[in-house]
Amino acid sequence: MKNNYAFQKLSMLLVLFMFGSISVNAQENDRGIFSNKAYSILPAPKGLSKIQMPVSASDNLFRGEIAYGDNLQSARFYSFDIDNPANITEIGPADYIAFGGDFANDDPDNMWIIDYSDDSLKTVDITTGLSTFVADFPCPLSGSGGVWSSLAIHKITNEFYAIATDGNQSMIYNFDPLTGTIISEFDLNISAVISSAFDGTGALYVLDIASDSTFVVDITTMTSTPLGYAGFNANYAQGMGYDPVGDAVYLAAYNNTEGPQLRILDRTTGMTTKISSLPGETGAFGF
Repeated sequence: MKNNYAFQKLSMLLVLFMFGSISVNAQENDRGIFSNKAYSILPAPKGLSKIQMPVSASDNLFRGEIAYGDNLQSARFYSFDIDNPANITEIGPADYIAFGGDFANDDPDNMWIIDYSDDSLKTVDITTGLSTFVADFPCPLSGSGGVWSSLAIHKITNEFYAIATDGNQSMIYNFDPLTGTIISEFDLNISAVISSAFDGTGALYVLDIASDSTFVVDITTMTSTPLGYAGFNANYAQGMGYDPVGDAVYLAAYNNTEGPQLRILDRTTGMTTKISSLPGETGAFGF
């Protein structure tokens, strides 16, 4: 029944989403985590998604700072205090489509993003939500239908990393943000990485929407290790960010059955727990 529903939703997606969608029926992988799940690595179509879900927070004991994100449904840049995620501040219009974003250590006033609409690196002014072009950044997997799905900045070295996926393969690239030049790359051996974030130790956490699982990536050894089931049916574009004040990794998740959610990651088990609803599907997300 679930697969039939997923197939019907995917058929509607191909018609309604103006940018087109990329979907696959994932077959059982070498870790045996999943089988036959339909998913898309692009945003949920407006006609099918819960564009503005009511935002309601559960009891929250986590202390932190301000989170920023782009609502892909309303094309608005927004923020909230992690202590009160139900209180959303609409900052301004987003003149870009970003599936991933993060903050550099030396510039808390601008979020770095990759703009899907023109495959370019840009910075977003957190006071206005408007972007500034920095460099062209073509996706290496575009020939197979791939997109840039994530951007994460190392919290110790300040190095920039981007992940591209075509739904069957996910590659990670270390790059120069000022020129868009790729410095190094390696295969994550994960089907469809849709979001990622470095924590304060330099560990990189990623979410795979093919298996609904989280992984930890060691950049120095170029290896990825499965953590476990993420605890929800992940689909479409998503975001992830690290709060250094609370020392916590949060997901701007898109639950295929419930819509956009803020979730916190257990970095030992890979399980995530819902904290609050979010105002819309969020791609770029950071603290």
